[in-house]
Amino acid sequence: MGTDVSASENLNTALGLFKLAFGSSAAEKRMRALLTAIRGLQKEDSFDETKETAKEYLDAATDLVKGGFRHVVFGHTHQAKRVSLGDGRWYFNSGTWADVLRFPNEILTLPESDALSRLDGFVQKLKAGDFSDWTLFRPTYVQLDVDDNGGVSDAKLCVARIS
Repeated sequence: MGTDVSASENLNTALGLFKLAFGSSAAEKRMRALLTAIRGLQKEDSFDETKETAKEYLDAATDLVKGGFRHVVFGHTHQAKRVSLGDGRWYFNSGTWADVLRFPNEILTLPESDALSRLDGFVQKLKAGDFSDWTLFRPTYVQLDVDDNGGVSDAKLCVARIS
């Protein structure tokens, strides 16, 4: 049933991280390697709750609903998701209660030359210890309402209210 979601690797991410760690010391080459790695780690729509960008999770959930499940709940990715699988079947990812670093969208979407200049500004702020613009704390969980017969009557992705 599906693939082992914990074993998947993104070749571009690995290649970018390898070049970053072992590549030339020239700053421009290292920044290009970092850009490749970041673009492999986070897709433009990674934080869209209605889309699962990790194909292996979506494939596994799809396999499970074929087996008769209406609601599939996963965790681990730290990205809260509520994705329709059609016919009243849903895939949820519970997200996280930890801070998540969200890379600036322009680094992910702009052409490489423009993204590299934005990446430099991002790196300078990180070097100064300023993570404030990109840190997201949004504690989420999945709520399953169970009816008197033990069946799930409703499922929701919720944001915890912490005072």
